[in-house]
Amino acid sequence: LQVARALGVKVLATAGSPQRAVDCVSLGAHAALDRHDDLVPFVEQHTNGRGVDLVLDVAGGPSLGTNVAVLARGGVLVVIGLLGGSSGELDLSRMLVRDLTVRATTLRSRTVPAKAEICAALETHVWPSVRRGLVRPVFAGLAPLTGAAAVHESLVRGGRVGGWVLLP
Repeated sequence: LQVARALGVKVLATAGSPQRAVDCVSLGAHAALDRHDDLVPFVEQHTNGRGVDLVLDVAGGPSLGTNVAVLARGGVLVVIGLLGGSSGELDLSRMLVRDLTVRATTLRSRTVPAKAEICAALETHVWPSVRRGLVRPVFAGLAPLTGAAAVHESLVRGGRVGGWVLLP
């Protein structure tokens, strides 16, 4: 959220609860929605019915149909995670008529030179925003390394904002 906002992107976000939606706005989203609510009218309201140019999807399969439905003409859906599952249903006629694109990507499968290129792009486009304080780390908390099992359990439960730091 912070990176996109720092780059001048209007960000609409979904979150796992109403409180986390509020947290998304505090981190830079223009508006945020509890993912249990209906995404289509939310996007229509915040884009004057146009739809969004890009959806960054961490859920995968179950979200495909809704994510395609909120794309503007020429929009792109990028799947970067499969938290909800690896298969879903796509309306190909909607994609054809509206010239939509679906991509899936992960860093794991990239070559070392491709990863180096991404690091160089981060240095050029993201780190200046970090240096100016526009992008900052968000911590859920600090814990001793001996508490790693409890931290992992909190990650599984969800509901947190930010990452945990394990200390030796």
